Amino acid sequence: MYPVMKNASRWNGYLFCGLLALMMIYSIPQLVTFASNEEETLSLYLDGQLSRKFEQKFDGDLPFKRSSISFWSDIRYVFFNEGESGVVVGRDDWLYSNEELLIPNKLDEVLSGHLKKIKTINDDLKAAGRDLIIVPVPLKAAIYPEHLKRPLDIRLAGLYQKFMRDLKSSNIKVVPLDSTFNDYKASHKSGAPLYLSRDTHWSPAGASLAAQTIATMYPDLVAGKSYQSATREITNYQGDLTNFVQASSWLAGSIRAPEEVPVYETVPIVDTTSPDALFGDVEQSIDLVGTSYSEIDAWNFHGFLQQSLARDVTSFSLKEKGPFVSMSQYMESDLAESDSASVIWEFPVRVLLMPDDRIESWQQALRNQF
Repeated sequence: MYPVMKNASRWNGYLFCGLLALMMIYSIPQLVTFASNEEETLSLYLDGQLSRKFEQKFDGDLPFKRSSISFWSDIRYVFFNEGESGVVVGRDDWLYSNEELLIPNKLDEVLSGHLKKIKTINDDLKAAGRDLIIVPVPLKAAIYPEHLKRPLDIRLAGLYQKFMRDLKSSNIKVVPLDSTFNDYKASHKSGAPLYLSRDTHWSPAGASLAAQTIATMYPDLVAGKSYQSATREITNYQGDLTNFVQASSWLAGSIRAPEEVPVYETVPIVDTTSPDALFGDVEQSIDLVGTSYSEIDAWNFHGFLQQSLARDVTSFSLKEKGPFVSMSQYMESDLAESDSASVIWEFPVRVLLMPDDRIESWQQALRNQF
């Protein structure tokens, strides 16, 4: 028979009851304060929202929450060199989004599903008299794999070319950027990087090179209107991926430091001495549909595109929505009002790794029941 530690068991019970009592003493005043300050308490209770709102407030006001999160973040960073979920810590103060490094199950099926949607969009635009040109944005990890701590998976390394082949076999116009980006990187070893080291997106240098490549691939899109891009200022840009490194500043060091980014401004050049400038024909605009790569002013992709194509470009891009949502909104509400014959679709390749049928978390599924 094994020995029974009666004293230890008794003290464990005392400790457990004491913790419950402390939590009750702390929680009851919180509940009373919350109920007295909350409006429409009865309706929120009947809708099932009252307990959720209290849970959020209780969780936010919990003592030592910030210090506890910081402590565990320090432990993860020091011993495992990891950030929070959503980021992959690389070498030389480089950060990568895990969205472009997580390979879904049944990758081929996921890719086929996305390609099917793209084909449908291409057919719908063609029926509306529009010419679709897709500009796939390469994975940051595929262009700069040397800063990863592990070799890039061969499936990710070949994802871009596979996507190119699929689009071309479907007779969809495309602008391949991977070879151009790699050539630039090889010949500009000390030049500005094409992606920010601690942000998800490309840099102004990458956006400018992409715009030039579009003009080179499709010279028939180039018109005769002059634009000029110039550096307006140099700003310290806080990369979005640094938000996922919650370790203390004295531990994280320069990995959370902002990056110097030149901010460009693109303006039309009007020759007032030319009669054509005053009374000439108005060039037809081109529509740009895209994501934050196109919408965020810091990259100036919209401006660089106008300069490279020498014509007006109307942007219908959205941040934090993804290329399919941006295109869907464009086709539902903006297409009818546009007279553009061509639509340029900026498309981050990392989206191809995201399955359409994502499984909801149990909390989201529970919320959707009410």
